[in-house]
Amino acid sequence: LDRPNQSWRVLHGVSEGAPGVTVDKFGGALLVQSWREPLRNDDVFDLCDAAFGGQLGFDDVHTVWVHPRANVSNTAELNASENLLTGKTFAAAGVYRRASFLTATNAVDDSSPFGPDVFGRDLSDPALGFSFSELDLAYEFVPPRRFGDPSLYLDFRPTRRWIRRFVAKRAAAGSSVSALNAFAYTCGAGLAATAGGASRVLNTDHSATYLAYGAANYKLNGFEAGNQEGQGPRESESESTTQKTQKPKAEYSTSTRDARGAFDAYCEGQLAGLPMPGRQGRGGGRGGSKRGSKRGGRGAFGSSSPKEKKAKPPRPETFDLVILDPPTLTKTAYGAVDIENDYQSLAKPSALCVTPGGVLLATNHSHRIDVDDWLELVEKCVTKAGCVLTNVEVVSPDADDDDHPA
Repeated sequence: LDRPNQSWRVLHGVSEGAPGVTVDKFGGALLVQSWREPLRNDDVFDLCDAAFGGQLGFDDVHTVWVHPRANVSNTAELNASENLLTGKTFAAAGVYRRASFLTATNAVDDSSPFGPDVFGRDLSDPALGFSFSELDLAYEFVPPRRFGDPSLYLDFRPTRRWIRRFVAKRAAAGSSVSALNAFAYTCGAGLAATAGGASRVLNTDHSATYLAYGAANYKLNGFEAGNQEGQGPRESESESTTQKTQKPKAEYSTSTRDARGAFDAYCEGQLAGLPMPGRQGRGGGRGGSKRGSKRGGRGAFGSSSPKEKKAKPPRPETFDLVILDPPTLTKTAYGAVDIENDYQSLAKPSALCVTPGGVLLATNHSHRIDVDDWLELVEKCVTKAGCVLTNVEVVSPDADDDDHPA
């Protein structure tokens, strides 16, 4: 494909003197995320000056997207109090664009202060999306929802590179490689496996919306969608939304039901052939409420309708590569995922899905977890699953050798 790399982590604030702030480059846009107080106008204006003037090491930036990740107080109220103290104001969340990039109807006067030309509800406009490339693959940049994540995690790039190389090496040796991509999000890891030559990739996620973004990424790279098929978890067999891909043509199988939050641990447990408890209440707290509260509790895979109670699990399957990339913490109608306190509930069913001689690629994104302690936990889970552990390799985010070029 010979696409240039267009995405980098420009600023990792926690290690570069700006905790709570990151700046990522996606194509011609900088995505500025802040987890604490809002950014000040002066800081955003300085960044725009540097980005639009080519002072950051690249000359193709035309957009700065200010994206707060925390639900802070009203910006107007903050500005009122801040003005009294320092005379400075906080920057509004929105899209700040270089004047020469704007259309004639949206052009701004270069002599006026910077200001977002897109803000508020307009930030959800799909027209603001665009495509960019990373490691020879193209991706769609999806306008992030309010307080939401970007559509591709750049710190996961070393792992996407590892996946593609691993699959390509086995494929070159004449081996067929199947992959299960759990918590697939927009299918970046699955796309890397497909591009490496995987014979089959099954992407699973609780969100049909994000799987649809993943399907768009596949099509963007020439992996066209084929006929709907029913292998693996099906509408009549599981609530989990799934997407099935195959090289060179991608085949998708998605639940036609509304995705109500059935998460991948349920899907993995069924694929591993584990009995899934049918708890009626989705109790509160770690063990579930005795009174059958409907609020989320850990590991509560309850059935919500007579039709679902009759559903049969999918046939157990194993894969040559199982990618377990869960979020740090999320709650769904079927329970919670908590990688800091309950990683073992994900690791064991994942290990049971690995074909003998295959690989479990497990991730942990929490900075609160010691790597050695976590590795010991995963190794115990693998052993308890009856698997023979032959090698452990750590893929670190710091191992990215084609990061920001400046």
